[in-house]
Amino acid sequence: MPICQDQFYRRIVQLYQQGRIDVAAQTLEAALDDDNTNGPLWELMGVLHAARRRFPQAIGALETATTLVPLTPLGQCVLANCYARTGHPDIAHQIYTYLLSHSDLPGELFPAIAKGFGHLGDPAMALEACRRAAEREIDRGESLFGMAYYMSRLHYPAEWIISVLRQAVQLDPNCFQYRIALAALLQKQNQLLEAYEVLARLSCDDLRAVDCVPCLARMRTVFETFGDRQRADVCQEQLEKTPVLTLQFRLFRSHFVAGK
Repeated sequence: MPICQDQFYRRIVQLYQQGRIDVAAQTLEAALDDDNTNGPLWELMGVLHAARRRFPQAIGALETATTLVPLTPLGQCVLANCYARTGHPDIAHQIYTYLLSHSDLPGELFPAIAKGFGHLGDPAMALEACRRAAEREIDRGESLFGMAYYMSRLHYPAEWIISVLRQAVQLDPNCFQYRIALAALLQKQNQLLEAYEVLARLSCDDLRAVDCVPCLARMRTVFETFGDRQRADVCQEQLEKTPVLTLQFRLFRSHFVAGK
């Protein structure tokens, strides 16, 4: 019976969504003891193993599921990630490529596929996944931000990346990460007035949420250039509180600020 029509399957999914993964796994194990030929249950077990970072066990469960039923796109995506994390990048790449070739791929899988290609060292395919997602979700900036990230890794011209980030900001003007990324590139291109106009929409609370030293230093310079003393002072306060980069902003710094 399809998962969406079966109360038990819905319960497992609900437990997973609630973060009660151990309870969901125990419930599934008991169900599989009673019916070990149920392919969808094996797939769910594989997804839960992967969520617990038990990647070899996840592969075993998902491969068992494939002998009983075709895997759903989610199951295939999870299997690809597990292969990538257990030293089988070629197989993972094949699965991601196969998924991306489907026009009816669920939109929520595009970010995972893009991330997967990125981890496999294929930013061109990651960019294609983000582009496909942007075409599907025309009212969200997340996919455009991903496009800008991978365009940067592929050394696209700065103006092309700026154009994409402008669109992301237009779609989600309250996302301060998009504004900081756009302003950083504008500043590097000596387009200081637009950089300031982009950053001037940030509140002091937004600035206090930033813990990237190069980002704060660049923003302080822009604010000082245009006499925005209040925001410049907040950036300086944050710089004094943030002696080192945190993991949250390292990739951001590398690809949008430092231009590496």
